[in-house]
Amino acid sequence: MTCSVPELFHQILKVRAAFRSAMAKSLKAHDIDLSFEMLQILHKLRQRQGVTQQALAVSTVRDKASLTSLLNNMEQRGLVERRTLAEDGRSKLIFLSRQGEELARQVQPLVDEVYGYAEAKVNGEAVAAAIAVLEEVYETLERY
Repeated sequence: MTCSVPELFHQILKVRAAFRSAMAKSLKAHDIDLSFEMLQILHKLRQRQGVTQQALAVSTVRDKASLTSLLNNMEQRGLVERRTLAEDGRSKLIFLSRQGEELARQVQPLVDEVYGYAEAKVNGEAVAAAIAVLEEVYETLERY
């Protein structure tokens, strides 16, 4: 098998698609109406609340425009809240609502199950090597 950077990128896309599919199956099996993108936002906000939209865009590797639409949808569903900073009325921070916090707690075991399944099947040393290669490619392309 010939290994190349384009093949590496193709495999990354396949892994992402497989992860999205596994999460969608798990959410559907538990009657949870949540997109993969919303799941990512819940996860990031559960890790750290009160972040700017820009910081959330960076941490979810998403452009600000698509994140705005996603947050609007989540706000309408009562999952997130935008709160204005007292000292700067223009800046808003993003928080999980009570409903969003509860949903994030509810879906966390499903996420852990998918990760656990993959970790049980894939050699840890191979994962570490893959991460090292991906970090090297990332750093290389950031310098381009």
